[in-house]
Amino acid sequence: MNPKTTTITALSKLGKVDMMDRLLGIVDNNMNTLERMMTYIALKPENEKLIRFSSDILPAYTHEVAQWAYQESAMKEIMEAGFERIGDIARKNDVRLMFHPGQYCVLNSVHEGTYIRAVAEFEYHVDMMQMMGYSGWHPNGCGINIHTGSREGGIHGLIKGLEGLSQAGRDLITIENDEFSFGLSDLEAIAEHAAIVLDVHHEWIFSQGDYIQPDDPRIEFVKESWRGVRPVGHYSVSREDVLKGANPDVLPDFQALRAQGFTLRDLRAHSDFCWNNAANEWAVSHLSWMDIEVEAKMKNLASDQLSLLRSSKQP
Repeated sequence: MNPKTTTITALSKLGKVDMMDRLLGIVDNNMNTLERMMTYIALKPENEKLIRFSSDILPAYTHEVAQWAYQESAMKEIMEAGFERIGDIARKNDVRLMFHPGQYCVLNSVHEGTYIRAVAEFEYHVDMMQMMGYSGWHPNGCGINIHTGSREGGIHGLIKGLEGLSQAGRDLITIENDEFSFGLSDLEAIAEHAAIVLDVHHEWIFSQGDYIQPDDPRIEFVKESWRGVRPVGHYSVSREDVLKGANPDVLPDFQALRAQGFTLRDLRAHSDFCWNNAANEWAVSHLSWMDIEVEAKMKNLASDQLSLLRSSKQP
């Protein structure tokens, strides 16, 4: 189920014929890989039917070295047929799809070149969603998630930056709070423009230790931002190999950890697994209003820990 990719450097060394052959092979493999992955997820329990796709399904899609290749009829045939199959499986089995473009997709950048590249990168993900048959306001709960962006650009810069997206892009975008520049409260101004994704670990860092609860008043503007669609949020916890010896049945105490010399860099990194039972209990309480996308490094293996906890609490 592992997709393949390549680099701009490697492609740059190839002539057009060889480059096309290389990309066709990679994309064909990735379509088949994602179809197998989606078929597997379709058989999972209802509370496990969410997937975040990799962003490098179509390598160099927005780069001048290879943009031309994705306009060729042979490539379009593979892409369109493959994504159509994947989207059909997802819809028939109620699988929620998410993308998360990389950290350089900064839609509030004050630098024109960076902004132009960010729009192109975001619209690449929109193209993939549309080839899977998704358009309109977060159909089946799907979304393309980005961080708020640069502190210099600010919230109003992001709102302005959204204007450069296609209508399809504005319908599919979701925006999450971050650890240092924009906490959850800062995102209220965005809520009328885009769906908000609450990242509880980011908020723990930003607030210096607050474990936000499902009845927090700010949850209301997050829910309203989704316009009737069930929200999705992110969960992770500080790394287990950093907090060595910590009691897994006790919530990590931010202030105590800082007093012990742990840096923000230490605490912000995502764990491999959902190792802290107390934090897991807290996270699961948010299932009352949102789906949880686990951002632990071990992905589906870590997600299983939350899934088992949720199942044990059901009658």
